[in-house]
This record gives sequence, C-alpha cells and structure tokens, in this order.
Amino acid sequence: MIVGMDFGTTNSGMALYNGRSVNIIPLDPTSKNPHVARTALYITNEQQITIGRDALDHYFEQNVGRPVKTKKVWIGEIEIRGADMQYVTDVYVYVDVFSPGRLLLSIKTSLRDEDYAGTIVGQHYYSLENLIALYLNITKTRAEQHVGQPLRQVVLGRPVRFANDPAKDRLAQGRLLQAAFQAGYETVYLQPEPIAAAYSYETSISSPQNVLVFDFGGGTLDLTVMRLGDSRKERVLATGGIPIAGDLFDQKLVRAKLPRHFGEGSHFGPRHKALTVPNWIFDSFSSWQTILELQTAENKKMLRNIAQTAQRRYQIEALESLVSSNYGLQMFDIVEQAKRTLSDKRGATITLSGPGFEVQEFVTRSEFETIIRAEIQAIDAHIDETMLASGLKPSQIDAVIRTGGSSQVQAFDEMLQRKFGSEKVQRVDTFSSVTAGLGIIAHGLENGTETARAYTAADVAPLEPAESSRPKVSPANLDMLKRRILVQEGVIEAETTQSEWALVILGVGQTVTAVPLPEFSSHREHREKREVEGKKSASSAKSADFSFLTDCQRAIIAAWDEPLLILTSTYRFLLLTPQQLAEQQVAKVTLGQI
Repeated sequence: MIVGMDFGTTNSGMALYNGRSVNIIPLDPTSKNPHVARTALYITNEQQITIGRDALDHYFEQNVGRPVKTKKVWIGEIEIRGADMQYVTDVYVYVDVFSPGRLLLSIKTSLRDEDYAGTIVGQHYYSLENLIALYLNITKTRAEQHVGQPLRQVVLGRPVRFANDPAKDRLAQGRLLQAAFQAGYETVYLQPEPIAAAYSYETSISSPQNVLVFDFGGGTLDLTVMRLGDSRKERVLATGGIPIAGDLFDQKLVRAKLPRHFGEGSHFGPRHKALTVPNWIFDSFSSWQTILELQTAENKKMLRNIAQTAQRRYQIEALESLVSSNYGLQMFDIVEQAKRTLSDKRGATITLSGPGFEVQEFVTRSEFETIIRAEIQAIDAHIDETMLASGLKPSQIDAVIRTGGSSQVQAFDEMLQRKFGSEKVQRVDTFSSVTAGLGIIAHGLENGTETARAYTAADVAPLEPAESSRPKVSPANLDMLKRRILVQEGVIEAETTQSEWALVILGVGQTVTAVPLPEFSSHREHREKREVEGKKSASSAKSADFSFLTDCQRAIIAAWDEPLLILTSTYRFLLLTPQQLAEQQVAKVTLGQI
C-alpha cells in the first residue's frame, strides 16, 4: 500500500484512494478538524514528544506564565576564513534554563537553510532531519493504526521550488528524503504540491481543461498551469513559485498593529536628551523566531532600565511582562486566527491578555491588504510571468484552483477573479486538496497508471555533521524515540493500572524499574513515600508477588505520577515518573539511551 502525504509548513495531511473515493486519514485527534494536522512538534527535556494541536496546547500549558532565566552556553566552534586571515572562534547561545522543552513550528521552511543544522532540547541534539522524522513517524504510526497495516511507501508533496537557488533546492529535497527514511519509510516518491491539487480536481471533470493551480500555504506560493483530462497533450505547461506565504503575513500584521501597545515611538531618558525606544526591539518582537531574543538577561535588563525613565512606562513594563511570561508564541497563534477571520469578515479583533498587559486591537480587511501590499503586487506579477511561460492567454484557462490557507485571503481571490473571471475560480477543499491529490497519485503508482522516480535510502547520501575540536552535546537516539512513540501511540501496550502508587527498584546491574502497587493504594496509612529494602519491604504490599526482588539493591514506594530525580553513574540527572519508567521498560529503552 502506498499512502500520500502533504507535509506542509503550517498543516499536514495523509490520504488513501481506492479508485472511487479519497479517505483522508485523521492524524490530529484533539483538533477541531482531525483530518488536518498542525505541523507543530513539541519535545520536552525528558524527550516526551507531541505533535499537532496537542503540541501547541502542551507548550502553552507548560510555558505561558512561567519564569524565564537565560544562560550563555558554549555550543561549539566555527572556523572563519577571509582573504588573508583564518581563525577559530567559540560559538555561544542563550538557553532558557527553566524551559521544560521546545516547540518547533514551520520546520519545513528550514529545509532550504544551509545554516540551520538542528537544535538542542534539554541535553540532546536533534538534527533538522531528526525533527522532521519524528513528526513523520508519529503521523505514519497513526495512519498505520487507522488502516490496520504497515506503511512502507509514501508519496510526499514538495513545493515547485524550495528555493530559487538550485543548490538550496537540492539540499532541501535531500533533507526531506533523509527525514522520510529515518521515519521508517522504505520507498519515497516526490510530487509537486500544485500538481497533486490538480489531480484532485481532475476527478470532478468530464472533459479536458486548462487549469491554473494557485497553491498558497504557510511557507511558499506555488503556481502550475496544467492540461487535465487529455492524455494526448503535455500535462504540465508551466510552473512557478516564490517564498512568500502566510507566516510572513502574520509577522507583518504583528509589526503593524501591536508594537504601539508596547512602547513603540515613545521616549525615555532625561527630558533634554530624550531617546526613542529602539526600533530593533519591535522588529524582534514581531517575529516568532526572534521574539525569544528579548528574553536574554541583557535585554530584559535593558527593558527595565528603559522603563524607569520612559514616558509610557506601563507599556514598556507590559512588553517585559509579555516576553518574560513566554506569551510570544501564543500571541502569534491569536494573530493567525484573526488573519483567518479576515477571509470571511471585514474586521477582526486581536485580544491579548496576560500578566501585566491587556490589549484589544481591531484590524480591518483593507488595513491588512495595505500591510501586505508589496506581497500582493509581487504575486500579481508572478502570475503574469507563469502564464507567459505556459503559452496560454488568461481567456484559455478553464478553471483556477485555489488551495492552501493563504489562498483564502480576499485580495488574492479578487485578483484571480479579475484576471480569469469569477466563474472560473473554483472553491475546493482549502486544506486537503493537495493531500487528496497525493493519495490519488499513490493509487496510480500502485496500479501502474502513474510513474514517478522511487527513492530509497541508498539514493541519498547522509549529511556529514560539522567537525568540532571539543565534545558535542549527545545526539538524540532516534531508534529509542521511535520505540517510545510506539508505546505513546498505543501500538505497544504499556501496563495499565488503577494504582496511585508504584514500587521503584534499583537492581544489581544498576537498572531502574517500576511496577504498580494496586494493593498499596487502598491503605491510606502508607501514602507517605518510604524507603524499603529487599523482600522485607515487599511484605507491606500484602498479597502482591514481588519474587523478582531477589536482585533488588534498594527500592522506594512513590506515587505513580510523581517525578523522581535519578542520578546516573555518569553524573547525569534525569527527572522521570514511575509511569514513564514503566513505559520505557515496555519499549526496551534503558536509562543510558535517554
């Protein structure tokens, strides 16, 4: 069986086609629309992994409102070469020492970035391929449970161009393939996303048509002109693409509408030498990738110093509070929702509420279109260029297919209607047409009516990590994490228990195991954690069978969900609950692998 998958910048989906109907697989059970999975990945320091709406919810729950403390940490060395000089310098980053984990968004856009190799979460380094592989592995596991059989082959969507630079485009494609193989796929087919959307539309027509696919998501705009329903003529007539999309619109909307509530344009310092609050602060504030830079100790101290003499002190204090309470990513989530509202309504309200700040900012559709005017003009010109390359006139286009969340922006709907006629602009499933098309292509590959290059792991050379003269952070153990995912997703059944308590055992081989104590839970007098030794301590649990304690060096009774601090023989500190220990035992994961 071959499955189709749209791994998108903002949203993802998977589909199967049986020749009659498309089955969109539910990948995000906690989302309002489980068939569309948010492309979000949250990894905790203890290597618990969630995706989709769960990833956002867990991040907000664990991070919004908590204190932030940054520390300057050495991460390696880089060699700098100039025309007549060469030297090695240390590289440092600021790390939030209180952070329980990292939320990764829009990771697809990093595929083309040759300067982004990966990130550190807790005490482990995750390459970009690892991050994407974890997301793909969880979606693959959920799809396998849905269809009831292993999935070893996938048709993955890709932009027409990851980047205008061919070298960066090849880099991005190679990384995506590596991630898919790491996720567990054995064969991968690649298909441009707008072509997949056209395949989905083709199932609804009865005569040949020339179509323009306007695929506008969170990371790129892709254009394709195709001939559908006519096997005698060339199918793809022209393709185009530019790196403009929804994420950029979110950032521009934040920059234009919110800094005024947080001190932009105000002054500080002595009246006779008053200075304007620096603009770079609000540039950083307006991008979810850079807002965290304002959390460094130096920058928070700077904000406090500015606030002391600021004309609008309360606004600078509100900015510091927003940054210090980790509200930034939630702010962007709220702004994105307001942007979506503008596709259906003429106005939307952005409401931010947190410790030390309350903001309500109304934005109209016309304001939003003014904010993104430069992008609208660039897209208008790019459509004309793509049409010219196709050799067709606008009057020869029979249908225009809009797909992707950003295609719903009214300015682009009106643009397409003006160029091609309102009767030609088709309303298709915004978030699943590419997914459905990839499922249709997968079915064609299975029955031999479609052809495409089949990639295997042997076709893609692994990327060599950069060398360093000092020890690195330990790389994440992907195989171990995939086993834990099997437990997490219910493929391997972890021991279920109604017990509130567990016996945590240190074995003679320095192994640590955990077993539930169902009988112990009923005895309230024993609900204080206590240290016990060997078989003697096992008698407190009455009839339970603890014969395996013959090799026990030491044991404690602890609450099933109580975090325990474990110090290993290599002086590593681990924070795990007995339940997590039990799950790792089922997945055959040792403490050394964590």
